Amino acid sequence: PKRYAYKGVRERRQRAVPEDMRRLALHWRIHNRIPGHHNPHAAECGAAYDALLEQGPHGIGFEEKRRLYQEARDKARAFELRSCNVMLATSCSCRRNWVSKMLQQHGVELRQVIIDEAGTTTEPEVLC
Repeated sequence: PKRYAYKGVRERRQRAVPEDMRRLALHWRIHNRIPGHHNPHAAECGAAYDALLEQGPHGIGFEEKRRLYQEARDKARAFELRSCNVMLATSCSCRRNWVSKMLQQHGVELRQVIIDEAGTTTEPEVLC
């Protein structure tokens, strides 16, 4: 959750991820929601996420809970990136700051990249 200080902002509608796709989704993997999946940081991330949701964006301890969650989330994401053989992502999600940052920080080398939705981006964007 994010803290909004102005009126008129609504939470976006949440869509349910199909049950059979959850084991492939990063969010579910790093939040310890996949039975039998091993990520040593997932339990910490899931607990921090639950605590953040329980706190709510207007609670007194929101910023601290958010910081703890972000630290746990980054560790769990880094583990997933280092241990994956195949990474599927949309062009939009690959442009997010954390993907390139983590790939560089943790020395993840991509040997092959397949671009889906390549027609929606320019060539320099694809190469970044």
